[in-house]
Amino acid sequence: MKKMLIVATLVVALVSGLVAYAVAAGDSGTVTVTARVRPVIQLTINTPTLAFGDVLPGDAATLAAAYNVRSNDSFTISKSLTSGTQADLGLTTAGTPGGTQAKAPGAPGRNYSEDYSIDIPWTTDPGDYTIVYTYNVVTTTP
Repeated sequence: MKKMLIVATLVVALVSGLVAYAVAAGDSGTVTVTARVRPVIQLTINTPTLAFGDVLPGDAATLAAAYNVRSNDSFTISKSLTSGTQADLGLTTAGTPGGTQAKAPGAPGRNYSEDYSIDIPWTTDPGDYTIVYTYNVVTTTP
């Protein structure tokens, strides 16, 4: 009887071990997620036209142009004269920031303002004058 009890115990122990092994068996794997987020920049000119109206020689006035930049990267802003001659209207501008700007993510981005001032010279011929500037915003990451 003692021998049978030992054998039964041994069988139960072996079966339990196998069951425990079967329950404990498993496998695992991994999922790797990758993405390359590209730089994005958006320029919105809020006041694309500055109309000084009828002016006379000696008149001086200032109007402001507003623009907004949204970017997920740092960026630079530049402005260039596209057409016209500043001297005709005695035009000066102030406000374009120099150097690299910190990123301006999401809405509302970052607002900027630039003053356009005229001081009409007495040497300017009568007529209609148009001066155009182009703003460029470029991310620092290609």
